[in-house]
Amino acid sequence: MKLRSSWIFIALCTSCLCVTAQTGFISIDCGGSKGYVDKNGISWDPDGQLSNNVGTIVTVTPPPSAGTTTPLSTIRYFPGDRQNKYCYVFNNHDHGVLKGVTYLIRASFWAGSTLPYATRVPNQTTFQLLVGADVWDEVSIGLPQTGREEIRELYLFASKDTIDICITGQATGSDIPFISSLVLRPLYGNLTSVQSMLNAARNRAFLSKHRINYGAASDSDYIRYQGNDLGDPYDRIWKPDIQGPILTTNKTVATDVYDHPPARVLQTAFEMSDSFNISFPLPLGTSYHFTLYFSEISKEVKKDGQRVFSLQVLNGSSLFGSLVIDLYKLSNNTRNGAYIAYSIFPMYIGSAGPASFVFTKQKGSKFSPIIAGLELFQVFDKDMSLGTDNNEVATLKNITSSYPNLDIWTGDPCLPFEYNWLTCTNNSRPYISTISMNNQGLSGEIPESFKSFKALTRLSLAENKFNGSIPDLSSLVYLETLDLHNNNLTGPIPNFLGGLPALTTLNLNNNNFSGHIPRNLLDKVATSRLNFSFEGNAYLCNEGSTHEFCTTSFGSNKKANFRLIVGTAVKCAFLALLII
Repeated sequence: MKLRSSWIFIALCTSCLCVTAQTGFISIDCGGSKGYVDKNGISWDPDGQLSNNVGTIVTVTPPPSAGTTTPLSTIRYFPGDRQNKYCYVFNNHDHGVLKGVTYLIRASFWAGSTLPYATRVPNQTTFQLLVGADVWDEVSIGLPQTGREEIRELYLFASKDTIDICITGQATGSDIPFISSLVLRPLYGNLTSVQSMLNAARNRAFLSKHRINYGAASDSDYIRYQGNDLGDPYDRIWKPDIQGPILTTNKTVATDVYDHPPARVLQTAFEMSDSFNISFPLPLGTSYHFTLYFSEISKEVKKDGQRVFSLQVLNGSSLFGSLVIDLYKLSNNTRNGAYIAYSIFPMYIGSAGPASFVFTKQKGSKFSPIIAGLELFQVFDKDMSLGTDNNEVATLKNITSSYPNLDIWTGDPCLPFEYNWLTCTNNSRPYISTISMNNQGLSGEIPESFKSFKALTRLSLAENKFNGSIPDLSSLVYLETLDLHNNNLTGPIPNFLGGLPALTTLNLNNNNFSGHIPRNLLDKVATSRLNFSFEGNAYLCNEGSTHEFCTTSFGSNKKANFRLIVGTAVKCAFLALLII
């Protein structure tokens, strides 16, 4: 082997390590009613709790390739516009998600012949798939759906101990979203794709674009996890390529290269005389990681030099890297060893023309080039979003978890789409700026933890059933609007409200407040700095109140008496001086 570029590298296998367990596998049947084990030995769980039982379940006829016990027998779709996204949140406590681990995440979509709702474009449905705080990809499916299911797959580094996968119909032209299944598979850190993702790609996700088994026996022979040494230990799905000529062997092939390819992938190969070219049309401005798999499985090759070929990786006419490969020589004059060639750094598509892998038979070589398998990943086009401030996410979750109407809202509250009832600051790591939980049937005392939203400018909890007093919100120095009308709040109006520097609108109508209105609030009203409404509080005292329980003196001047005139449509208040 002659290494001609530091951009691609080849590694060989020295021993056989079999990875067969499904430890850490998370497999969710969306719309399923109970758990089961499928034909590949994978355990599946229904999605009821993960989806908060939101959405509608429909039974569909699975594709013939799926068998009868399959997550493709049902879909869960999410009609209406009550929520702008619907999320499946995987965490450490319930699902064993570990911070610092890289996961293969795959979402599958199978509608069958039709969907139980109308779409914007006849015979087609389109919606978006989200991961964390980012748009993952658009899902567009022609109907009726034939062949195999539509899938989206990526490798994601878990920067925390939760992973959110969401679907949404919020984008322009989108339809009601649906999903069939969702899986997470932990990946070993020594996979070349994982190493490239964590280092050269700076933790950006890798989107799976192609995973091909060359020399497959039939076009239905997809390879994935099957619970033994022949299947894929990570449940990667390998698409068959039946183009000939084909080499095959039943001999054991070592699989202890970094990426642990399935033995069945290495037991077949595509062989073409002299040279051949494998090309993929790729969009400009994108970057890719690739891994190519080889094994010398021909019993006709008996010494080094008999199969020698070059591999060139090109973008159009631009050379990315090249290698000269003699598989027999690499394995110390033996057969059935595994080898991979992979990109150390992502390949950038900077010029017109496809990405091409060119295999050329070298002079003096008796046998032609071969290839057993290939993986191609697109690097995510930006750094993964950090999402909303962690403390604010935790605070909001603590609040909403107490209320069934709000607990169904999961995923990042701000990115890439805000919850319907809040808005956020326009930062790379946003903070929550407004909360409007009106008419949600909320009861009990107002949570004091609202004070933790430091950037909050509006808090509206109107038309609920809150009782008790207003909690201390004095830390909300940017709060402009506080709307608590139509609740059952009691006690005096707290003094801190008059000290909120940014407060311009305060609506306390139709509660059960009592006592006197704080002087600092009256002062702000008098200078037209506050629009203050408090009608419908029978036990609240203001100047001019005739109730026996009210005291009519305000301040130290016993000779002055002020009347505050406030109405629901009043934009400001004024003072009238009465001369005794």
